[in-house]
Amino acid sequence: MHAADILLLLAALLGHATLWIEFVNHVHATGMPRWTKFGLTKFGYGVLLLAPAGVAWWMLRGGATSSIVSDPWNTPVPLLYYLAVCCTAAVVIVPVWCRHRFFKPADAILFRQHAVGSRLDAQLGIRHGGGAINRLLLSLPGNQSYDLVTSEKELVVPRMDAALDGVVIAHLSDLHFTGRIDKAFFQEIVRRTNRLTADLVVITGDLVDRDACIDWIPDTLAALESRWGTFFILGNHDTRVNLPRLRQALQDAQLIDLGGRSTVLNVRNRRLLLAGNELPWIGPAAEVKAPADAADSHVAARLLLAHTPDQYSWARLRGFDLMLAGHTHGGQIVFPLIGPLVIPSRYGAKYAAGVFYEPPTVLHVSRGLSAEHPIRINCPPELVRLVLRSPQCVESCEEAGLRRCDASLGGVRPLAAGTEIS
Repeated sequence: MHAADILLLLAALLGHATLWIEFVNHVHATGMPRWTKFGLTKFGYGVLLLAPAGVAWWMLRGGATSSIVSDPWNTPVPLLYYLAVCCTAAVVIVPVWCRHRFFKPADAILFRQHAVGSRLDAQLGIRHGGGAINRLLLSLPGNQSYDLVTSEKELVVPRMDAALDGVVIAHLSDLHFTGRIDKAFFQEIVRRTNRLTADLVVITGDLVDRDACIDWIPDTLAALESRWGTFFILGNHDTRVNLPRLRQALQDAQLIDLGGRSTVLNVRNRRLLLAGNELPWIGPAAEVKAPADAADSHVAARLLLAHTPDQYSWARLRGFDLMLAGHTHGGQIVFPLIGPLVIPSRYGAKYAAGVFYEPPTVLHVSRGLSAEHPIRINCPPELVRLVLRSPQCVESCEEAGLRRCDASLGGVRPLAAGTEIS
C-alpha cells in the first residue's frame, strides 16, 4: 500500500467518524419517540464501528491488490463513492468542528469566573450502589460523577438595565433522579445552592427519569431557597415519567412552573420577564414576541429557560437578553485536545457547555449535575452561580481600576477566591 493510500484511508476514517457522530448527535436533538431514537442510535454506532472493520477485512482478504489512489478501478464502486463522501466530510466538517471547539467569541461577556471543586461521595460517606454495571461505572478511574464543581460567573448582559446589575441566579440543570446516584448527593447540592444566596434559582430540565424518584422531591428540591423564587422547566427525560404528577409534585414543593409560560417579576422597580421553552419534546413554548412587536416592551431584561441550546435561535429571534440551558452534559466524556464527541445537539460541540454570545442573546449552557448513566470523564457536574452585570457598571469598575465590582456598584455578593462551598 502506497503512502497516498494510507493518507486517503486516514482522511476517510476521520470523515466517517465525523459523519456518524454527527448523525447520533442530530438524532438526540429531535423530539422523536424514545425507542425510535434508541434504534437509530444503535444503528449509527453500529455503522461507525463496523464499516471500518468491514474495509479492513476486505483489505486483509486481498481486496486491495493495487493502489486505491492510482488504480481505483479494482476497488468496488460503492466503496469508492463512500470514501469520496468521507474525505469530503473530513475536509468540510472537521474544520467547522475545530472552530466550534477552540474558538468561543464570548470573552467580553464573561467578566470574571471562579470555581471550587469537592469530591462528595467521600465527604458524604456515599457507597456506590445500584446494579453491577452502575457500580462498575462509578468505580472507573477518573469518573467524576460525584466531583461537584461550584462556579461563579459574572456575565455582562449588553442590553440589561443598570438597575438589575448584581442580580444573582443559581443555575441547576439535568439532575436526572434515577436512583443510580445517591439521593444524599442531591440533598447536598440543594444545601450548597442555598449557600449561594441567589435572587433566583432556575432548573433547566431533566429532573426525574423514574416515577419512583418523584418521591425524592420533598426531601431535595423542596428545600431550595431564593429571594424571588425557584423556577423550572422540564426536558426530554422528564417525558419518561408521569408528567402531570411530576409537575404537581414540583409545584407542591413551591417551585414555579415556566414550561410553555412566561411571567414578569417586579425587581428593583424594574420588570424582569421570565419565560420557558421545553421544545422539541414538550410544546408549545411560551408566547413571547420580539421587543419591537410586543405590546409592552418596557422590561429591564428578558430571561429564557430552555432545556436544549438548540433553541438559541428561537431566543435570539424573540430578543431575549439571557438564555439558560442544559441537556448536553458538556459531552460527559471530554478527550484531551479533541474535546467532547457525543453531544445531543444539532450543533454538535458548538454549544456543549459554557458562555456564548450572539447578539442580542447571552447563552449559558450548564454541564448539568448528573446523567442517566453515571459516567463523567474530564467533565465534572457543575452548580453555577451567575452574577448579571450591566455594561455601565462594568465600565465604572474598569475605570476605577477594579477587576470586579462590589456591593456599592450593584449589590454583587461574591464567592471569595479559594472559598470552599461546604
